[in-house]
Amino acid sequence: MPSGDYLWRVNDHAKTRREVARHSKVDAEAYEEYGKAMIEMGRFVKPILNMTPPDPTSLNPRGLMDLAFLGRRFQALRTRTNTTRSS
Repeated sequence: MPSGDYLWRVNDHAKTRREVARHSKVDAEAYEEYGKAMIEMGRFVKPILNMTPPDPTSLNPRGLMDLAFLGRRFQALRTRTNTTRSS
């Protein structure tokens, strides 16, 4: 029978967070921030996956508009500050 000294990760954020908290409350809080960051990154990347890269040799302004769209999305990403947490 397992000793209970394991980390069980499931496809359920709340259950996984509780599992992490069994070992470290600080890591469980960090896991919460990690989840938020992954959602934010997914929202940023999803529209890019459907884009066709612009042809740099084309004179078509559509490519520049696509690059401007991407630039605006990149600028809109909020800045994250890494802070050191003490245990």
